Amino acid sequence: MGKRFVLQKITRLEKLSRDQQEDLISDLLAAFQMIRNPDEVIQFIQDLFTRKEVAFFSKRLRIAKLLLEDKTYEEVVVAVHTSHATVAKVAAWLSQKGEGFRNVIHKLPKRKENVDNSMVSAQWHNLIRRYPRYFWPQLLIREVGKQLDVHKRQQLTQILTTLDDKRSLHKEIEDLHSAPFKSKRKKYSTT
Repeated sequence: MGKRFVLQKITRLEKLSRDQQEDLISDLLAAFQMIRNPDEVIQFIQDLFTRKEVAFFSKRLRIAKLLLEDKTYEEVVVAVHTSHATVAKVAAWLSQKGEGFRNVIHKLPKRKENVDNSMVSAQWHNLIRRYPRYFWPQLLIREVGKQLDVHKRQQLTQILTTLDDKRSLHKEIEDLHSAPFKSKRKKYSTT
């Protein structure tokens, strides 16, 4: 009789002892604590999470941010394209504790609002164009900001591409891993 292949299931977190769970979480916290610069953050996030997980955690953070800005559930659902249940969960976490969300969200850089008072904005831009030497510091800051935004967008695009590559690799590994079992199943099912 041939050897029988048994595919072991990965132990679920709940099946681990309390000490094992604490050890896992301790390693994760220590890993986050060791990150010192944005490049390390990017590399760690790319290696640790899948694209779906990044989207999942990003949405949770955005939901918390919008709720802390006093947006309604409906506004959050529309802005983040999520369910009312997800918004309710994050709202519950914020109301029960939420210090982690609040602490991080207050430290996030403020996004530039695209408020364009057309009359004031047009007059201001005309004034800057007319007297560029006088407004050179503002123009310089604006250009540096544009370059930073372009660099940030390029980084985000690279992150998403890497996560897509990771997903493809994961799929290939799954296919290779399950191929011997599929052929065995076919062999046994035809007899």
